[in-house]
Amino acid sequence: MYVMKLALLLVLALFLGSVGGFGQAAYEHLRSVYKGCGVLAHSDHCFPKYQKVVAIESKVLDERLPGVRFFKSQLQTPYHEYPVVSVLVATTKRDGGYSSKVCFSPMYQDVPQSFLALFVGLHGAEKGARLDLAEAVAQLLAEITPEGRAKSGRTSATSAVAHVYSGDRIWRTVHVDYGTDGVVQGLKVINPKGD
Repeated sequence: MYVMKLALLLVLALFLGSVGGFGQAAYEHLRSVYKGCGVLAHSDHCFPKYQKVVAIESKVLDERLPGVRFFKSQLQTPYHEYPVVSVLVATTKRDGGYSSKVCFSPMYQDVPQSFLALFVGLHGAEKGARLDLAEAVAQLLAEITPEGRAKSGRTSATSAVAHVYSGDRIWRTVHVDYGTDGVVQGLKVINPKGD
């Protein structure tokens, strides 16, 4: 019984260590890029030492992007009207090392194409799988949107749409384009009021 408990603890420690490695990499990325809290210059954002990164669970994204984990956190901004902004951090593990990309809340800034590029090349063989991916990306953005939630939209043979709400208002629309082979060709995050 003792050996079994010890083996279970070892497996749990290895699992948490691998998740922790992603989380530690996300934290270190934010600390290195957004440093210098204190007196802020006009265009500086900073990541306070006490701030944490929180893992975002997504079965769809864990299955389709096994080497990527997503986290959310907050940065201080230099703007009085928007003193704190929520951010997503996508941390990728390759060749024993980690790299991270940051996406600011869509209420604060447009979603960068470099962040959306993570999803290009993924497969969605059926309409349901295509819609699941659009909704999973919308849910990521909802995590960093005040009063955020995601809701599925429409799907076709070559596209899938999901919406990011802030309260009762559609704030952004996630549009995923597929090739005829079911491979993601591109993603757009559209402001429905901008059209």
